[in-house]
Amino acid sequence: MTVFISFFAIFVPTLIFPQSHKILRNKSNYIAILVMCIVLLILSINALTITSTELEKQNALSPICPIVFLLLYKVFDKVCLKKYGRNMYFHIKHNYFWEDGESEEATWLEFLLQFSLLIIPFMFWWKIGPIITKLL
Repeated sequence: MTVFISFFAIFVPTLIFPQSHKILRNKSNYIAILVMCIVLLILSINALTITSTELEKQNALSPICPIVFLLLYKVFDKVCLKKYGRNMYFHIKHNYFWEDGESEEATWLEFLLQFSLLIIPFMFWWKIGPIITKLL
């Protein structure tokens, strides 16, 4: 279940409904979502037993993905604030169902940052997950 929630938390703001990332601009929303992700990680690790398999242990670490996503989002938003003087705009020109005025002003840098937000959390979980599971 935590794997589904983790994937859903990253795919929705980057691919399915890019306008949803705007709620992360509000500091209280961002902190609330970050706390929920940390609590989900703690609960999933606490649910492990001594007889859990390696796959179950690695899946219990899947809430790391949204945490990494949120941290990277904040860093990338700061980069866009410095470079463009505005928040990061998500590129949705490839999406034919949603329209957003901000997307028309999105740059290639923002597109690359958005793509990084999609890939880096999963790469982090894939590379760091086995190392942490050996410690559990």
